[in-house]
Amino acid sequence: MLVPAGEADAASTVVGPIRSLRDYINALTFARMRNRHALVDVAADWCAFCKTIDGKILVHPRVQSRMAGFALLRIDVTGWTAENIELLRHLNVGGPPTVFIANTESGAEVQGTRSLGAFDVDNLVARLESVR
Repeated sequence: MLVPAGEADAASTVVGPIRSLRDYINALTFARMRNRHALVDVAADWCAFCKTIDGKILVHPRVQSRMAGFALLRIDVTGWTAENIELLRHLNVGGPPTVFIANTESGAEVQGTRSLGAFDVDNLVARLESVR
C-alpha cells in the first residue's frame, strides 16, 4: 500500500491506493509518524476530473512547494466495492473527485478544506497554506 515519494513528488509521505476503512486508518497511522496533516485525494479511474488533479494540479510547481510536510493519501474507489462505500461513508464523501486536508493525529478533517468537484491550482494552494 505504501508508495514512496519520488523526486517529482514533494509530499513527504505518499500512501495509496487506499480502498477500505482499514487501509485509511493504517495510512493515517503511518503518515502521523512524519506529518501533521495529510491531503486526502478521493479518486477513481473513471473520474475525468481526477485525471486533471493527478496530471495538472498535484504536479504543479506551486502545489508541489506547498506539499512539503504534508502526506498525500490516495483513496481509490474505482471498483465501487462494499469496502469503498464503507470508507466513503466514514469520510462523509459522496464520491470522487473529493479532496480535503486531515489532521493525522485525530483523523479529523480540517474545516473549510474540502472540495467536491472541480477546483484549480490557486484554490488548492490556498487550502494548503491555510493549515500551516
